Amino acid sequence: MATVTIRHAGKDPGDVVSMLYGLVYQFVCILLIVTLLKMATGGHGSPLQSYGKRVGFVLFAGVAIAIYSNFSGVVWWNHPVQYPALTALYDVVA
Repeated sequence: MATVTIRHAGKDPGDVVSMLYGLVYQFVCILLIVTLLKMATGGHGSPLQSYGKRVGFVLFAGVAIAIYSNFSGVVWWNHPVQYPALTALYDVVA
């Protein structure tokens, strides 16, 4: 399966705005991973001692992975956001 996004007007490959979006995207992914590591090591109390904390950890890991793996196309290749959003939702629920 492949998706093709055609921009008839084209786009400057050295566009500063795209680079800033990429920087923000990577920063958000780093923050998600840091939060995940704090949850795993007990940065907010005891590390995953209860069932609820373990479920929250796994759910948060799914959200972090879904954001990291699906939204890079929106940032770097100017894909519309609808398809990656639905794919991310599927990844979290599945």
